[in-house]
Amino acid sequence: GLLLSVAVAFFTYDLFIEKEEAARRSLLPRMYLLILYPLVLLTKVYLASFKMIIPVITGQSNPRVVHFRTRLKSELARVVLANSITLTPGTLTLDLDNDHLIVHWLDAKTIHSHHAARLIKGHFESWLRRIWM
Repeated sequence: GLLLSVAVAFFTYDLFIEKEEAARRSLLPRMYLLILYPLVLLTKVYLASFKMIIPVITGQSNPRVVHFRTRLKSELARVVLANSITLTPGTLTLDLDNDHLIVHWLDAKTIHSHHAARLIKGHFESWLRRIWM
């Protein structure tokens, strides 16, 4: 399976990866940080699940849709960021368009986009920036 996957990736590379994306070396992450990232994600998911218990049980949530931008240059890093936000309890990425994210936030603390971005993206963006240079 591994050999076949490598062969398919080698022959279809040009179909799925844009030339400027490959030129930035954004597909070659820093592997030691990439290995640590699932631990960071798991920790954030675990902590967020405890923060969401009270709003869900009491029904005292404050749902909002917030818009913000990311500073990540790699499309792959942006997709990982959007998926990380979606995996975190209480947030759901509705749309990712270039560097613009639209997120449904179940227990919104603010409607200010910069502050909401800091609270939602948290450490994810800084980790992904270091991973994908």
